[in-house]
Amino acid sequence: MGVYKELFHYIPDKKPQAVLSVVLSVLASVLQILPFYFLWKIFQDIVVYQNDTQAWMWSIRIVGCMIAYTIVYFAALWVSHLIAFRLETNLRKAGIHHLMQASFSFFDKNPSGKIRKIIDDNAAETHMTVAHLIPDNASAIATPILMFIVMAMVDWPMAGLLLLVTGISAWQMKGMMGEQDFMRKYQAALERMNAETVEYVRGMPVLKVFRTTVQSFRALYASITSYAKLAYEYSLSWQIFSGMQIDLEAVRKNYPCALGSSQLYRQWITEMFALSKDGLHRGIEVYKLRFLELLLYIQNFNPQQEALCRYYQHCKKQKIEKIEAFLTQHLTERPTIEELSERFLISKTALKQAFKDLYGMPIYTYMIHYRMETGRQLLVETRRSITEIANALGYTNVSKFSACFAKIYGMQPSRYRNTHWMKTGVEGIVL
Repeated sequence: MGVYKELFHYIPDKKPQAVLSVVLSVLASVLQILPFYFLWKIFQDIVVYQNDTQAWMWSIRIVGCMIAYTIVYFAALWVSHLIAFRLETNLRKAGIHHLMQASFSFFDKNPSGKIRKIIDDNAAETHMTVAHLIPDNASAIATPILMFIVMAMVDWPMAGLLLLVTGISAWQMKGMMGEQDFMRKYQAALERMNAETVEYVRGMPVLKVFRTTVQSFRALYASITSYAKLAYEYSLSWQIFSGMQIDLEAVRKNYPCALGSSQLYRQWITEMFALSKDGLHRGIEVYKLRFLELLLYIQNFNPQQEALCRYYQHCKKQKIEKIEAFLTQHLTERPTIEELSERFLISKTALKQAFKDLYGMPIYTYMIHYRMETGRQLLVETRRSITEIANALGYTNVSKFSACFAKIYGMQPSRYRNTHWMKTGVEGIVL
């Protein structure tokens, strides 16, 4: 309310219209809630009293309330928008008037980007605040009260339970907003970062033409760093468990059906949790929380209660490992799923699902990565030509091998080999 009192100092003649907008908004809320009560009366007459003579009357009232709600709410918005347009105009005039009377020291202490943002953006935002928030806030306050009243008329125990749940939700929402002092610092840091960004963008031509210092850039960097620190602290305030450590390698050994045995997957998980040990990767704590539910399930997994995993009975696990060994030892061959299924006596569906769960990716994707890793080793450890390496990996077309290699390692095989050999001092480049 204090904000609105300050705003109405600029439009003292519009206070009656503001009151009218609030009254119309509350009336619109009443018209919005009444149809639910009328609908309950219809069900009560038909189901409880076995009497449908009044259903038509209640239906007419529902339709009338819906039409009246649309008209009244539009009128509330119309009145609030008239107020908002006048307020925006007066704010711009007042801002320019005070700016004309300001001293030069004011412009030295306040960047022009910040001043422009206050006059242009904030004046426009007040239009939204007044035009929509006046009727919306009135409706937001009136609707729950009316809802509780209607609920009490229908079933007062249910209304009491609803009131209890609402109180718990309000308490949780208050906790989500954080401490007031901290949130003020957070909002101030966000405001500084926005202002410095505007200042830097507008000052780029000056920096280029006159070759001035990059003081504005350093100020922008400092504002971003300050905001990032506060955002990180706000994220940590939601940390539920602290000091909790889970040995993923031990979990994988004891419960292979939970994490699988993919070297790529294990390496990614291990590196991800190892990064949180140093200050440069403190943001990884967020990922810990994301994985917490999954890890707790894995940690509580009881193999005695579930003696056989869905796709990892002992014999099936051995069979999938034999299939993987066959594929990696015969890189020049490209057997289909049907051929593998017939060769190793396993259904196609079970083969695809079990292989993906055990190695972390489908057979086709796994073999591409395996072939590319083998090709990378051959490139840096041997002097075989790229054509020979491609043929050894089962590629009859060298261009397809080069395209897959570049997709994974970011460069063509010849460039990758040359770069590695230049770093290690090996002479005699083979293409």
